[in-house]
Amino acid sequence: VGALASACGSMLFSALLPVVGISLVVSSPMARSPRRGERHRRAEAALANPELRVLLAPMVLMGASLGAIEVGLPSLALSAGSRPSSGLLLALWSAGSVTGGLWYGSRSWHAPLAERYRVLTVATVISTAPLIAARTIPEGMACALLAGLTIAPTFSCLYALVGRVVSPGAETEAFTWAASSLIVGL
Repeated sequence: VGALASACGSMLFSALLPVVGISLVVSSPMARSPRRGERHRRAEAALANPELRVLLAPMVLMGASLGAIEVGLPSLALSAGSRPSSGLLLALWSAGSVTGGLWYGSRSWHAPLAERYRVLTVATVISTAPLIAARTIPEGMACALLAGLTIAPTFSCLYALVGRVVSPGAETEAFTWAASSLIVGL
C-alpha cells in the first residue's frame, strides 16, 4: 500500500484492516453458535453493551501509546548514537511490564476493579511521560523500565472488566473487539 499510495495511506490501511477482519469474524455464524452440549441461547451483540464501548476507546489509546514507545525507544537509541541499545531499551520496557505484572498478580486487592483500572490508567500516563524527556541511553533505560511497570497490571484490569460487563454468550465477540481496538491503536 505504501508503494502504491503513500506512507500515510499504508498506516490508515493498517489501522482499518483489523476492523474489517474482526467485523467478519464476529459476524460469522461460528462465533455465535453454542458449544456442543449447550442449549442455544441468544447472545446480545457485544457492541450493544455501552460499558464495553466505553472500554474500547482506552484500548485504542493504550495501543497507540504502546506503538509510540515501540518506535520511540529505537529512535532514542539511534539519536543517542547507539543502535544496538534499541534491544536493551525494549527489553527493559518488557522487564518492567513483567515485574509490574508479577507484583500486581501476587496481591489480594480490596479496591473495586473499576477503581483499580482508573488508578492504573493514570499511573500508566504518569510512568510513561518521562520517556518524552529521555535523551541519553541511561535516561532511556530508567524511563523504559518505569514505563513498563504499569502495562501488565492495566491490561489485567481492562480484560477483567471486559469479562464482567459482557453478557453471557457474547464473550468471544467482546474480547475480540478489545484485542482489535488495541491493534488499531498500535
